[in-house]
This record gives sequence, structure tokens and C-alpha cells, in this order.
Amino acid sequence: MPRSSLLACLAMLLCAAPASAAPDSAPQSFPAVAGVVSDALLDGDTAYLAGSFAGVGRHSGPLTLVGGDGAVRRSFLDLTSDGPGEGIGYEDVQAQLEVRAIAPDGAGGFFVGGTFDSVVGVRRHGLAHLRADGSLDTTFQPGVSGSVYALQRAGEVLYVGGAFSGPKGNNVVALDTRTGAALDWGHGGRMNGQVTALSVAGDRVFVGGEFSTVAGATRYAAAALDRTTGQLLAWNPGLDGNASVSAIAARDGRVFVGGSLYSAQRTELHGTALFSADDAATLVPWRPGTGETAQLAVGARAVATLEYLDGELRAFDTASRAPLPWFGDVAEQASAIALDGETLYVATFRSGIVAFDLLTGARLPYAGAAAGTVLGAGGGQVATGRRGGGTVDVVPRTAFAAMDVRTGALLPFDPQIAGAVWQNGRYLEPHVNALARAGDALYLGGAFATVAGHAQQHLAAVDARTGAWRPGLPSVQGEVRALAVHGTTLYVGGDVFELGGRQVFGLGAIDLTTGHVLDWAPYDSCPVYSLAVVGSRLLVGRCELRAYDAATRAPIAASALPTGGVFAIEPDGAGGVWLGGTIAGGLQHLDANLAALPAPAVNGRVESLALDGSQLFLGGTFSTIAGEPRWKLGSIDVTTNQPTAFRPEPNVGPSFLLALGGDRLLASGTFSFMTQGATNHFARFGPTGEVPPTVTPGPGTPTDPGPATDPGGGSNPGGATGPGGASDPDGSSAPGGATAPSGSSDPGGASPSPGGSPAPGTRAPSGGSATPAPRVATRAPVTVTRLRDGRVRLRSDAARTVVVRVRDAKTRRVLARRTVKLAKGTRTVRVGKARTRVYVEATWHGGRAVAR
Repeated sequence: MPRSSLLACLAMLLCAAPASAAPDSAPQSFPAVAGVVSDALLDGDTAYLAGSFAGVGRHSGPLTLVGGDGAVRRSFLDLTSDGPGEGIGYEDVQAQLEVRAIAPDGAGGFFVGGTFDSVVGVRRHGLAHLRADGSLDTTFQPGVSGSVYALQRAGEVLYVGGAFSGPKGNNVVALDTRTGAALDWGHGGRMNGQVTALSVAGDRVFVGGEFSTVAGATRYAAAALDRTTGQLLAWNPGLDGNASVSAIAARDGRVFVGGSLYSAQRTELHGTALFSADDAATLVPWRPGTGETAQLAVGARAVATLEYLDGELRAFDTASRAPLPWFGDVAEQASAIALDGETLYVATFRSGIVAFDLLTGARLPYAGAAAGTVLGAGGGQVATGRRGGGTVDVVPRTAFAAMDVRTGALLPFDPQIAGAVWQNGRYLEPHVNALARAGDALYLGGAFATVAGHAQQHLAAVDARTGAWRPGLPSVQGEVRALAVHGTTLYVGGDVFELGGRQVFGLGAIDLTTGHVLDWAPYDSCPVYSLAVVGSRLLVGRCELRAYDAATRAPIAASALPTGGVFAIEPDGAGGVWLGGTIAGGLQHLDANLAALPAPAVNGRVESLALDGSQLFLGGTFSTIAGEPRWKLGSIDVTTNQPTAFRPEPNVGPSFLLALGGDRLLASGTFSFMTQGATNHFARFGPTGEVPPTVTPGPGTPTDPGPATDPGGGSNPGGATGPGGASDPDGSSAPGGATAPSGSSDPGGASPSPGGSPAPGTRAPSGGSATPAPRVATRAPVTVTRLRDGRVRLRSDAARTVVVRVRDAKTRRVLARRTVKLAKGTRTVRVGKARTRVYVEATWHGGRAVAR
């Protein structure tokens, strides 16, 4: 190498900037939020959290082992997937994370199947064996590559069904239980669709799923294979071509089949059917009246059926097939069932795992401290699985909570947000989208009807120390998405169309000294996504960025302001701002004069921003930052505009970020896992090597409210309040008791307090604006709108199956019903005829929405 080249290389090495500091990419142990955080304010070590959530608890992984005493033995946060990004140090195999099948191994352990890539740090694609002590059996090394949906052990053979490829067949194979080696099993793997159910009885393996041929022969959704050779048998229940089978259970010469069943052998079916197990496959007369059946458990005396989506658990006598009045209040809240001998274990949405004697129907003294959508049971041990991570031991808090960010302790602060509200043709569960602080008052904006029992719709003030409601704010019509305070003015933005009786167009202002709505309503057809007061300017994120004088509210003319939706505004500490949204490049940087500064290109939408010193965190829908792979969450060094090493790779980008200082970050969104941990909805990151905080979720009686609810469904208690008044100690009247800090045009305090702790009301210790950058409100996965003439409009954020029912408004009786397979987007369908005095209910796996 020439001397000049060598000197140049040495100079580059010596002069290169050191690698930017960044948090460890693995999430730390920290309390979980049962839902999504949309905004937060940091006051010293206290974080005020607002959003759409039911409480605060502990993270649980997609797999949990529960002992015979009901206590959790281990929750596998370290069972995870590479996710849909490019992975960290290896090629991706799975793009989702879910445990779909669990089978006992006969020795206290379990075989676990689903969609995953790694178990306790060891590569396992879709199938693993865990010993009785919870350790991974490393000698069991199956060669399947894909997703496993069904497992059935018979002696030393494990039958595996799913959507996968393997060395001895696709979608269904037989494996050695000791090594995982594939056995020679004839036609077993020659199916043209996925297998979702298996049952072994005598010399037969009954198979159900979504297929139409087996070994070249027609078999719609159900077939029987020889247990030893894998040869296709003559058994053919004659299901129609639209059928899909989710559950199959054979016993005593009969085969129970459940799923989306419509007809067989020229006979109409409804969710569950019964056939003889011999080659004749005779259809046994039985009309149980169940909906789409997801799971079955067949005992000597009774068969239990669990409906898909509804979670309705029912029992029938196996001999007479007559319904049995069992299961009590558990019957309408079940999510999974498993049979161990004649003990039926039931996972519920609210009561953890309970047990029944399937001979008598009696409730047994068992209470398992976990729940999921799939169960396995054997030898008195129970395992439960679910999609992504979960939340257990939840202490109730609706839409608002306060937490010590050092210890994770939940503080007693609780303003008691409540009341679903009707908006845009649907009910919204109570949630808070935005926070702002002035003096000792906290301002909350969102969609709710009451605060501490007081009628207060969409906008409220509470005491920042006690959480007590403060009167004086005007009524609001429309959902509030963003708040900002400047002096004695509270700016309110969102889908707001009326403020204190005055018409507004997504944006209005309130005088906090009088509670009066100011005569200011700038017209714009777009809602307000974000607000921030930076210096003397009010910046408004709508379909484009707007700027106003924060004191006079006069519009500020600026050349070439960014166009496109502005979802996040983050002050840069020098008078300028970082912007995120659907703007050009996804991320832009403006100086104090609103002129463009260099910013790295992001190849997708940026929905959240948080500045921590020289590090800017960003979350959204992107997959690269400055050309480097960063899946939906990352950070840049603002001095170089280059990405740091921070790379957690959540499956969904966070809609909220809060910098805690010192390379520490809180993130929240609808993500259910990250590449390095099955952390869902709420995650904390810290420096590499930092000892995580002690996890102490907080006081109160732990309870499991079930899956976190997005806005959608519920009832409307109504309620709106007009201006009131509260006397401050100094004799002045101000809504919420707020007084503007003297001599300050930016209340809340933007400067860090001594010792590096953030000043009260700030979002981050970086010296940004005291007003938080509000976040995009969480949307329901599915929304339903009732149209005329029996039609229903459905919008889904992803492909999923939805059951739509038209119910009588008084008796709740189902008058019409339709199962709809949705793609991402909007679809209009007809469900029955035009009716009055009814409501429409849409249910899907883990959720429900209602249209009146």
C-alpha cells in the first residue's frame, strides 16, 4: 500500500468521530401497560401517562408455564421472532410471533408450536420442546420451516400440522419425540393447504384445516390418515368447499369437527358436526346451535365447545348430545380450553385459568394466574400461549396513570377517566390522547365523558398533585388529539368542531383565567394531529405545517413550509424543530426561522419523536434511516444525521416516545413483540449494562381485565359540561386552578432542573418545549358502520376474519349473521334485511366493535 494511502487511512481512523451513544436494543424489565400510551409528561422521576389502556401490570411472553397450584412457573419473554425487518445478525424466517399449539410430552414438559424463530436465545423455527423444568430440550431439533398450528403426541411420535415445509412433507408430518427427526409417513405431507387440527384415535390420525386435496384425492378441510403409514383413508365427511376446520377430536368411534362449517352430505351445518370414525363417515344428527367453533374437548361424559371470536363456552352430553347447563359466568369469557384426563382447564379474559370436572360440570378449586388463546395440559401442569406478549397482574387505571420511572412503581394518582362516547357513527371507549401542564394543573384531552364522576366531555383539568377534578373548562364536541399552553392560553386541537358552543375547525383556544373560548377559529378542512409552542410560535401539525404567533394568534408567513401530514413536532433545543409525518423524507428539521436544515431521509412515515441530548429517537412505518436498515424504531445522532446502533425492531412502529435522559427511553404503540424480547405495547430501554429498575407495578388488588381495548364498542353515558369556575388562592378565577407562571411565555418550564432532572411538565431532559408533542390517537383494529338496507361498512387495519351479527336492541337476540374475510381496508357487505331497533356487532379474535 502506498505511504500516502496508509497515512490517509490512519488519519481517518484517528479523526473519525466516536460511535454515538445509544440505548441497548433489548427492552429492559419494566411494568407493562394493558393498552397503548399516547402521550406523557415527565416531572422529575414521575411520568404522567395518558392513552387507551386498562391498567398497569407485568409483561408476560407468548408462552407461560403454570403449575398445578396455579402459580406462574415461567413466562417466556425470550421466545420471540426476528420480525419483518432485516434481523440482527441473521436472516429472518418468521414475520410474526404467536404460540398456536401446545401438547404435553407425558413427563411434565410441553411441545410448543407456532410462529417464532428463537427460544431462550436458541434458534427454533415454529416448534420446540420444553422440559418439565422449563428448559429447552436442545436434542429435539425438528427440521420444519414455517408455522405450526396443531400438535398431537402419541407415544414416541409427535404429529405436527401447520403451514410449513419439511424434509418428509409439507403441512403435516410425523416426528420422533426424542430427536425431532422426521419419520417416513407415506402421503402425510401431501396436502395443498394448511393443517390446523389433529386428533389420534386407534389406528387413525384425523386431520382438519384449509385444504381441498390430500395425495391428489379430494378432501375438503378434513381427512383421515393411517397412523403408521400415513396413507390416505376412505373416511370423508363430505364438507363443502367453503369449509375450514379449526378443531377435531375423535373418541369412542365418533369424530367431532368444529370450525366454519356450512354443509356436509347435503345437510346444513352450524359450526360443529359429528361423524362416525369408520370409513363411512356417517353424519350423526346433531344441531348444537353453536357458531364457528374454535376448540373442542371431548370427555367420557361431555363435550365442550368454544366458539371462535365470541368466546362462548358450552357443554353437551356426549351420548344424547343434549346441552348441559355448565360453566356459569365463565361461559361468556373463555379464550381457550384444554383437557387433562377429565379435568377441563379454561383460560378466561378476566379470571385467569379456571378448571371444571368434565364428568360433573363442577368448578374445581384451581386458579391459574395467566391466560391466553391456546392451552395445553398434562400431568397437572398447564401451559398457555398467545399472540405476541401480554399483560398480567393488572392494577386498574383507565386511560391515565402516574409511574415512578426509576422503580416502575404505579403511583396512587388516578383522575378516574370514564364514559364511552359516540362519535363518527361508533362508540369510543374512554381514552386520553394529549396532556399539557400549567402551574399545578394538568390538562387532558381525548374522548371521554366523565372525570371522577363529573360530566366533562373530551377536555378536563385535574390537580397535578392529587388527580382531583377541577371545574371551569368549556364543553367540547369532537375528539381532542393535541394540547399546548402559552401563557394563559390553552390551545385545543383534533377533530374538534365545537368548543364551548362556538364552531371551530379542528383548532381553538381557551383563556385559562376566565374559561372563555377565544374568538379564534382558523379554517382548515384537516384535523389537527400535533401542537407545540416553540419560543413565540405556535406550530400546528395538520395536512401541512401551520405557524401562528402564540400570543396574538396571527398567522406567520414562512416560505416553503413542509406539506403533508405532520404527526410529531419535537423542539431541537436551539429554537428549531424536528418534524415527523407524511412530509417529504418522513423527517425534516427546521431552524428558528422555519427554514429547512439537513435531515436524514426516512423511507416511511414518522409518527413519534423524542430528543435526548444529541440523540433523536423516531418511530413509525419506515424500514431505513439514511439508507441503513432500521425497522420502525431507531435513533440518529443529530450532529451527524447518521443512525446510531439502537435497533430494537418492533413488529409495529411506536406511536409514542418519551426520552428519560441518559440514553433511556419509553416507547408505546400497538407492537406485540420486538426482535430481542416479547415486550408488548410499552417498553423501556436503557444503556448497555445498566441494571434494570425494580419492577413494582403498584398498589391495589391485581386483576386481569383481559385484552387491552382499543377505542370501539361500549355504551354511551353521555355528558358534557359547560364553563364553571374555581377560585385560586390569590383570588383569581381560572379553570382548573391554573395560574400562568409570572414572566414566562412558555409555562411548564423548559429548562432542566439542577442535577439533570427534568423540570416539571417537560417531556424530556433535553431542554425542549414544556408542551408535549401530542401523538396520533390509537385506532381500533376494526370499525363498523351501520348503513341503510341491511348493509354494513367494515374497516380493518389488517387481513382478518370478522363475524358480523345484527342483534335486537332490547333482547340482544341474533337476527342475522355473516362471516366476512377482510383484507386491509374498507369493505361493505349486506347482513340480512333492513331493520329498525337493532344494532350491529362485529367480533374478531380478541376484539369487538358495535354500531347502533
